[in-house]
Amino acid sequence: MAHCSIEVPEGFCDQLGGHLNAYITEVGGDTPTNILSEGASYEVVVSLELTAITKRMICGHWCVCVAAESIGPLAEPKTCQSKDMTNCDDAPEVVRFRLPEGWFGSAEGAQCGDVFNLSVTAVAYDNCEPPRPLGIAGFCTLGPVMVQ
Repeated sequence: MAHCSIEVPEGFCDQLGGHLNAYITEVGGDTPTNILSEGASYEVVVSLELTAITKRMICGHWCVCVAAESIGPLAEPKTCQSKDMTNCDDAPEVVRFRLPEGWFGSAEGAQCGDVFNLSVTAVAYDNCEPPRPLGIAGFCTLGPVMVQ
């Protein structure tokens, strides 16, 4: 039986980094906001980027969620999407969530608006069956936001 060895450059794994950014805007707009009007539709835009040349070796997908925690008795909606990684491209991955009218629940009976803590989570999974986390994860806090 042969005796073999393999070398991995020092700091190879330390080179990989990432960026996660998110904002909420009215559908069709590009200005971030945190005061939302009931009856309007909003979009959460999430940008994910792995850095370093080593990202090209990672095959997988992102599981990205937007969740709202109500400050009060309203529902706490959550929506998720899966996005395949395109690590051969240097551009960030962009995931868009359209939050339709009523996504935050009804403000009936609310006085002076409702407040939600809005957050985004992102976890990288491999492409194996069953998928397992790769150890790359992050979150953003977009809230509080007020629905008036």
